[in-house]
Amino acid sequence: MSEQGDTLGPDADSAGGRARFVQVFQAQRARMEALVSRRVGCRATASDLVQELFLRFWRRPEVKVEALDTYLLRCAGNLAIDHLRSEGSRERIAEAALAVDEASMAHAPEQAVEVDHDLQRIEAALRALPERTRQ
Repeated sequence: MSEQGDTLGPDADSAGGRARFVQVFQAQRARMEALVSRRVGCRATASDLVQELFLRFWRRPEVKVEALDTYLLRCAGNLAIDHLRSEGSRERIAEAALAVDEASMAHAPEQAVEVDHDLQRIEAALRALPERTRQ
């Protein structure tokens, strides 16, 4: 496992911190991907999420963590949960939009007739105007 006081999110001033972070991350990558894959149900998505996790930590300022390997696994699990929540939100939004579309389609014939009637009234009003005003 990892040593106590590992460094997380190494910055440019700490080449040793970067190397340690990469070493621990690579050692835990398969476990993180397996954990995320079980939660999201897709290996490709799990791989993408773990890569996203790497990039998030790579850009962070240096932080001291007791057990870097355990911390990375916990963060991977949390990222999977966040992904599932956002997917659920997208599905609810898509379902709501579909319901609105279906409701508007139910009234589409009446709306089309009403719009056509309004257009005919506008055209009649324009025809009633003097020639120069119409132009």
